[in-house]
Amino acid sequence: MRYAIDRLLVVDDRRENIAAAKEFFSTLENVLIEYASSARQAIEMIREAYNTRPYRMVLTDLQMEENTSGALVAWTGFQHQAYSIIVTGRGSPNNHHGPSTLILPHMTSVSGMKDDPKVWEKIWQTVYDDMQNKPMIFDALQRVREYVGMPLTSNADTAMMMFPSELREYVNARLK
Repeated sequence: MRYAIDRLLVVDDRRENIAAAKEFFSTLENVLIEYASSARQAIEMIREAYNTRPYRMVLTDLQMEENTSGALVAWTGFQHQAYSIIVTGRGSPNNHHGPSTLILPHMTSVSGMKDDPKVWEKIWQTVYDDMQNKPMIFDALQRVREYVGMPLTSNADTAMMMFPSELREYVNARLK
């Protein structure tokens, strides 16, 4: 079975990264793609979209308002049954923006920084292929949306177990 992503949210606080994402994602057909420039804005968009046309996938930067605020975006995405992925720069001791991009929870890196549309293409291909080849999480999220029809905290908590413990701790501290 091939899964279709009909609505996608891309979250990044750097204008050049959003511009590169827009350049790549404009090539996709039959996908409504929206952009947020902060974790706060993304969380609001995810919550507002849920009762009308929910996001199927969220691709979020990790370091925005706070060092790991993208983890809260991913948690909110999972809570609202969106397949949520963190894409963050890595490899430079002084800068979290490169020279490669880490995809979580896949623990896969792609060469290059997110200000290049070709990097967004690699990210998309990695995430989309993984979703097609290992659809268990995507299947579960779709079933929860179909049969429960409401945001679930337990859903988000379970999905976040795929991420490193420091990200789960950040989310737990923010939700208290």
